Amino acid sequence: MSYNENPPNMPNSVYNGSKKKTTKKAVSTQKKIFFLFAVIAGMLSVLLMLSGKTSVYVARSTVDIQPQTLVSADQVEIVSVSPNAVEPGAYTSKNSTALKNKILNDVLKNKAGFQILKGQQIRENYFPVSSLASDEQLIQISADPSDAVEGTIHTGDFVNIWAGLPNGGAVSLISSNIQIYAIGLHPTLLNSVANSQMSTPSKNVSSYLPSQPLPGSYIIKVKSNEVSKYVALVNGVAAGTKIYLTKVSGSDAIATTQTPPLESKDVICGNINTGSCARK
Repeated sequence: MSYNENPPNMPNSVYNGSKKKTTKKAVSTQKKIFFLFAVIAGMLSVLLMLSGKTSVYVARSTVDIQPQTLVSADQVEIVSVSPNAVEPGAYTSKNSTALKNKILNDVLKNKAGFQILKGQQIRENYFPVSSLASDEQLIQISADPSDAVEGTIHTGDFVNIWAGLPNGGAVSLISSNIQIYAIGLHPTLLNSVANSQMSTPSKNVSSYLPSQPLPGSYIIKVKSNEVSKYVALVNGVAAGTKIYLTKVSGSDAIATTQTPPLESKDVICGNINTGSCARK
């Protein structure tokens, strides 16, 4: 059978009509498929355009801001960033005017809870809301994360503060049931970040920080007549004194008993004064 011949026993008119119907149906199906792909391609193009333009606004410091200093308008700028670049807890909004008003109410003319480096995004917990009585002051102490319950202490928690002399010397309870007013990075990490940013000032400070850094700097609220005690304690850290923080349940926690300064030998030996426990 040649290509143009009719199938056996089928009239020529029937064959030609069936062929035309099949051709028209195939063309119609192709048009529908083409139209569907065109619609999908158009939607993808729109989504890509929209995703490329998506951004949010954050507030960023223009200078280094020291703890307990008032923040002025020229120390904060509103910038547009990708949503992925927003640091955890940072002030953010899709509307720049709304963010400016929020910063005006919450930040400007208020005191920073702890140091904020140039280029750092402003976070809400940088400005803890807590009033100071006339006989109260804020002071900052530092403790290695390993000496502060592995970084599990947060703003608002209550702690006991201990101090130990260098080289395994005496340890004593300094204060109990002290509330953490604000938390920052350990001074060693802050200094490292500052030095790194000086060499490449165009980079954001978050580029030098781990995604979830352990805290090491703690601002506490104390009575004015006890400030000298804490200043002496902080000064002693440079000479090797170590500060330890233990977390307690809250302000109603049973106060830890104040005891005379202890050495490891006192804890291990108790009242025994012979052999390796003999006192000099």
